[in-house]
Amino acid sequence: MMIFQNHTLLWIVSVLLTAVLTTQPISAQTTCVNQYADFFDAQLWSNNDGPNDFAGDWVETDHLNLGPANGQARINKDGFLVLRRRDPNANAPQVCRSVNMADPNGEFFLELSYNFDVSTEQEDRFAIFVSGDGGSQTNVGEYNGRVKGWQSVNVDLRAFRGFNQVEICLVI
Repeated sequence: MMIFQNHTLLWIVSVLLTAVLTTQPISAQTTCVNQYADFFDAQLWSNNDGPNDFAGDWVETDHLNLGPANGQARINKDGFLVLRRRDPNANAPQVCRSVNMADPNGEFFLELSYNFDVSTEQEDRFAIFVSGDGGSQTNVGEYNGRVKGWQSVNVDLRAFRGFNQVEICLVI
């Protein structure tokens, strides 16, 4: 996994996984949408805001490991997931969450909205890593601090359909 720049501060307002599950060809228009969402409106790693529940809680990897309300990976009281890296000698903070994507015909997409702190350097980055059924992690997107203000990202996760346990990790 990559280690990114020092002093990065990233704000994430929502993580939404949309699964369009098809039981017949798309032309038959018999699709149903399942959504897994966390809008970080509660300081809980177990929060679920969508009609479907994630397969588990967010798992925090942060050398402070102080829980969802404190530390370098935390959910603040304003409803943002915050990833902050202050110590260049510590592992980069990350949060990971699993979802079941076992349907081999599903159309899976990850959407999130993020904002780098105004003091973030252009070289600062965060990445989205995904793994299926405990396999190696694949970098499916890397984003930098060059553009200020809220940005939206849509990531196609169809390469991971058919896996019972897909882990999505956000890392700075």
